[in-house]
Amino acid sequence: MDDHSSLLIGVLAAGAPLPSEADAIARLSESLATVTEIESFPVEDGGTWAVDAQVRIEEDEDEFAPLICSLGPRPDLDAIHVQGSRLLEDDVARAREASVAIAVECDMSDVSDPLRALHRQVQVLHALAPEAVVILDVAACAFRSGHWMWEVASCPIPPAPDALYTIHAIYDPDRPNAGAWLHTHGLRRCGLPEIEALDVPRDEAGSMGTLLNHVAPLLLERGVPEPEEPFEIGHEMSVLWLPWEEGLDHLPNSVEGGRGDREDLHGLPTCMLFHPDQQGMFWKRRYRRPSTIIERMSEHPVFWVTNAETARMGALARHRWPRYEKLLQRFGDSEDWRFVAKLGFLCADPEDSQDREHIWFHVHGSDGETLEGTLLNQPYRLPGMTQGDRGRHSIELLSDWTIYSEHGAVGPDVIVRLERMLDGAS
Repeated sequence: MDDHSSLLIGVLAAGAPLPSEADAIARLSESLATVTEIESFPVEDGGTWAVDAQVRIEEDEDEFAPLICSLGPRPDLDAIHVQGSRLLEDDVARAREASVAIAVECDMSDVSDPLRALHRQVQVLHALAPEAVVILDVAACAFRSGHWMWEVASCPIPPAPDALYTIHAIYDPDRPNAGAWLHTHGLRRCGLPEIEALDVPRDEAGSMGTLLNHVAPLLLERGVPEPEEPFEIGHEMSVLWLPWEEGLDHLPNSVEGGRGDREDLHGLPTCMLFHPDQQGMFWKRRYRRPSTIIERMSEHPVFWVTNAETARMGALARHRWPRYEKLLQRFGDSEDWRFVAKLGFLCADPEDSQDREHIWFHVHGSDGETLEGTLLNQPYRLPGMTQGDRGRHSIELLSDWTIYSEHGAVGPDVIVRLERMLDGAS
């Protein structure tokens, strides 16, 4: 794989019928009218068939991404650099019983929107292998379920930006006081360096993961700023980055992610994050970790979200609101469950129609058109609203939602995971 290659491998269940090359071409042609220039070519490495194709990224635009689709042996699942898979045990067992997989490789080197290209790539894989039990995203070093593939492929709205990458957290269990090393896998296919944070206290690893998940979408849409140049990621929150070769000069030699850990994928270019000081330079002692930002996060700060991601999140939140309502009706009165939603209100001094402040509410009920909720945070630019206010608001204002329970926190992108757990993975 080269730097811009995005490879998805769908593991077929044991005993599932194997599509022929003719079947594959028919599925591509009939199920995805946007696929063009289908051509067969010789197979290598023990594969059964391979098809070269191009897929239109947007149905009404002339932007295409080249694809290679193939049928071959299942890869060795134990030999793949994957951490923290959230697959259900049944998915893992079925994948290990399988012997065949269908792969779809997409060249993203000339793609203007990697997220939409990934969305289309998942749709192609689903057309070829709708019965896949496990999906391996090689670039992101991640396993995903067949239900995830169906959820993404069947939805008209692209998945969240974190579908393009995963975050790995590495620490030494024999050194309980040593910090963790958090880093992404998957951004390289988008033409970006991976991002990382080192010497992170283990009890702050979750907060640092949240921070990385806010930085990555900003870089995807706005590009990477110059090294040592502070850039805002939220209200009164800034970070800067250094190449890992320079960043390690400001960290202890024994840190996880040090020079001895920079082999293979981890030796490629990265953006190592730090926190700038008040003068815009940096205190050498503060290079150990961006602790000030993590402390700021405990105050429920406002992170910047790009207009494109805000629009995507809102569209998906509204699209899947009926599934949220179903769980709200079922568990809304339970003390072990908490339902919140984010609404976007036009600011008092808007610069344009998109100038909205997005604020969170604790949701008490919904009638399909409006929700009743209590405002959870104090707005900055909505003088008529105060933290603790309770009232009804239109569902059309939705920009995101989250459900908290003993099963963890889930949003519109991953609600299928919670539904499967509640249904016993049926």
